[in-house]
Amino acid sequence: MNVRLFLFRASLIFFSCTSLIAQPLSSPDDRQITDSKSIMSNANPAARAIPIEDLYFTRDIRDASWSPDGDQVIFTTNITGRLNLWKVSATGGWPIQLTQSDDRQVGAAWSRDGKWLLFQQDGGGNELWDVYAVPADGGEVVN
Repeated sequence: MNVRLFLFRASLIFFSCTSLIAQPLSSPDDRQITDSKSIMSNANPAARAIPIEDLYFTRDIRDASWSPDGDQVIFTTNITGRLNLWKVSATGGWPIQLTQSDDRQVGAAWSRDGKWLLFQQDGGGNELWDVYAVPADGGEVVN
């Protein structure tokens, strides 16, 4: 981690903690209940109902993680229809699909040496998640 990033994160944590300490303690009992009729949002005249068919084309990106050297990012997306692992250069470009599975793959993290990616996979949709690994450059998935 470079020094600038470390100092930024350290200062962010420090100021977050000091702002919490400086605030008086309160509880939900001390707060006034918001009148729901007082909450307004601007109307959008161009808004339309979303057809159910459009929801089939909604894509999801989640669980992004920087490589230890900061050169790459791994993430999970269903751009091909299934939640699988992808990798992209930190400078941009088209991502590379690292895994292909009908099972959901989420929560990817880099090994400390940057050679492996660890992730969870839901076998057959049974909600019994297991931990898997794949080489950072792609290859055979290991349970």
